[in-house]
Amino acid sequence: MAEATVAAAMLTSNQFKLLYLISLYAVASNSTRQNERWIRHVPLLVLMFEGILCDAFDFDYAPASMRLSFKGKTLRRWINFSREGKAAIDDLWALRLINGLKLSSDDFQPITAYQVSIKGQLALRLLPRYFQDTVDTFIYPPSPLERRLMVVRYDGQNFILRSGGYSKLSSITESDDVSYVSSPFLPRCLRSRSGGFYKVQERSNADRARECAMGSTSITKKTSEAVTLGDVYALIGEWVPFGTNQIVALNERMGVLDRCQGGILTSCVDNNPTDTQFKVPVGQTSVRVLDYDFVRFTNFEAESHFPETQGIVQVENFGMHLNSDGSLIYGIKVEAIMDRLGDDVAIDHLSRLLVDVHQDSSMLVNDLLSRYQLSLLEMLYLGDSFQRNKYNCILSKKIYPKLPAQAYVNDPRIANELAQVLGDIQGSHDLTPDDVLVVGKAGCLFSGPNVFRYENVFTAYVGLVCRDIFIKNFFARTFVLDATLKEIRQLVHKVHREPATVLQVREKLSEVATGGSKKGNRFRALKWQETDAALWGGIRPEIELSFDDKHEFLLFVSLRYDGKRSPHVLEDDCYQKFLELFKRAEVILEDDASP
Repeated sequence: MAEATVAAAMLTSNQFKLLYLISLYAVASNSTRQNERWIRHVPLLVLMFEGILCDAFDFDYAPASMRLSFKGKTLRRWINFSREGKAAIDDLWALRLINGLKLSSDDFQPITAYQVSIKGQLALRLLPRYFQDTVDTFIYPPSPLERRLMVVRYDGQNFILRSGGYSKLSSITESDDVSYVSSPFLPRCLRSRSGGFYKVQERSNADRARECAMGSTSITKKTSEAVTLGDVYALIGEWVPFGTNQIVALNERMGVLDRCQGGILTSCVDNNPTDTQFKVPVGQTSVRVLDYDFVRFTNFEAESHFPETQGIVQVENFGMHLNSDGSLIYGIKVEAIMDRLGDDVAIDHLSRLLVDVHQDSSMLVNDLLSRYQLSLLEMLYLGDSFQRNKYNCILSKKIYPKLPAQAYVNDPRIANELAQVLGDIQGSHDLTPDDVLVVGKAGCLFSGPNVFRYENVFTAYVGLVCRDIFIKNFFARTFVLDATLKEIRQLVHKVHREPATVLQVREKLSEVATGGSKKGNRFRALKWQETDAALWGGIRPEIELSFDDKHEFLLFVSLRYDGKRSPHVLEDDCYQKFLELFKRAEVILEDDASP
């Protein structure tokens, strides 16, 4: 009890209320006869966000891309994530007031769950009544409804809080919008070195910087500021399967050799090219070619015309670099956000701007990629390529306050604020007495008057990190494919007991075949070695499930044996058994020695 009392004395009001919130859903068991109760990480974030909106927690929040598992699929969604709240959870864990449980979802994604420890339960005896009442206001439905805890549910798009017959839609998936003005930007090392007529300078919207001061914002909570930046540039990178042929086709499509280059591009297909009129939805992308190498890369600036919420003013121009090695870099210069010019940019505002750039750049590049490239992305991201994650590289000539590099990591307020745009902070370095580098999981920050001396380094680094992100997503996709193949094999063994499962086998086999072909390996057969010799008349045959292009769902099965026994001997033991298992399949007996 004494140790718990000391730990309770170290807690802030936010940490104490968070400990009480967790205790309502998950506490350690006092007996081996009781099951342990845990609360998962994401539902806890949803409850914590609701507490922030109700002023129960004094935490900042910002949109962050997070993996969410739903019905065996993991997709990315933007949610309002509190870095300060996550730090409070870690502090409680470090004080051993809560326990953490690591587990995996059915699609191999890591999941963390929490419960209040015995020590934490003792510390809660010192909980002030006011803190308890504050948490109860948002954790229970309003009176006169029955007093039952809210339970978080996810339907694939939104989070819903339910308690009995009462339900409430959480706004955690709704990213805040800010008004801003940006100009296109690309580092000089990405521009053409040949010069000439086609080397055009980017436009500047500096003269329009004050327009966004008249715009509104959807941010409802007052934010705190620990760090501000001046003269801010941002590079957002990703890697997409590209090649020389795609670059040539894109350059021809944009008409780089024509007198009037660029124009408004769309991914819409004209099925009636001889008709007089053509209608497209509102919100297209206009491009202006800056320079290019016909077979290696193309640089252009793009202006988005996507509809915005009423009152939001966004002058959104990108610089875009598309390289044949697959590197895609979107660059902007921040001229102003809300009523603050580019020499005084708040991290909270910048995080909202970057989310908008991430989302709009996905829509923008979809108008430029070929249908085959889009199908590859849809396959890799399980039909949700619009939400794919990208990497932030933020450049600023000024940072306030100017501190030694280690201070940006050691100070919790500064680290949590920088994490809104960089992800979990991994390290910081003093490049020179004036220049600092802060590296996070989702981005990096170069700040100082000499930042553009390192443009070759940071552009190469962004390209490497984007490749790493793509490989991780591909690796996760192979896990999903492997699990599907194992499920198909299990269903095959059930066909003789439940003939209806053959429809599931056909459906899943078609799904695997489609995905496998887009990975560059045409799916032809699924093979395995049987281990139950008694079931197959004393042999362990190799079975092959083939996918037929002509009939698509027709399955051919090839049974291979070692040639020591004739097919006539196998007919009674193996052949008949096989027909019993697969009544709708064609069975072919082959000798390994036969051609």
